[in-house]
Amino acid sequence: MTDNEGLRAHRPHPTDDERGELEWLRVENELLRTQRDVLERIAIGFAEDLGVALPRGMIRPDGPPCEDTR
Repeated sequence: MTDNEGLRAHRPHPTDDERGELEWLRVENELLRTQRDVLERIAIGFAEDLGVALPRGMIRPDGPPCEDTR
């Protein structure tokens, strides 16, 4: 038995309500990530259309590449 398995064995099991809430939160997180990604792409599109260069720090490292339009 690994240390991790030993820790898991002593934790109480989640109730049905807690499992349901975890599932709901996972679905909501996925929706929010999708919405964030769409809004980020829209913002980048507007900036490109206006010829504005976005600072590198404004885009997440895992986000779409941002071309410097200057």
